[in-house]
Amino acid sequence: MPAPCSSSEIWGRAGNRERTMVEKELSQTGSAYAQLESMIIFEQLESGAMYSEKQLADMLDMGRTPIREALQKLAWEQMVNIYPRRGIQIPNLTVEKQLKLLEVRRPIEALCAGLAAEKATREQKKPDAGAGRGNCGVCSRPE
Repeated sequence: MPAPCSSSEIWGRAGNRERTMVEKELSQTGSAYAQLESMIIFEQLESGAMYSEKQLADMLDMGRTPIREALQKLAWEQMVNIYPRRGIQIPNLTVEKQLKLLEVRRPIEALCAGLAAEKATREQKKPDAGAGRGNCGVCSRPE
């Protein structure tokens, strides 16, 4: 029976470059999503205003593809409205919508915190690891 091929043998040099480009684009999409979400939440993008993909791409100094993919995710989460051939609108964020978002996010964040506590190493669980003493425990920057 022949030995299994490595991924580099399967993909070859060109495949590795293509895979790296895909990984880079995925990370750009995540970055675009995080930045757009933050801009919406902190009202750096005006509610009710229409924006084009190009405007948003210029604001974030990114290509249109990661912006488009991030906008699709934001539209699914109802944080933007996409109107084909017209643009992207930031809906008005009402108190009711904010409360609904919190209602959904709180249990998810609690599950994430529990899972992080389960998966943490002994070193991370040590009481003198910095958490609760002015540091957030994840970074060295004071809270």
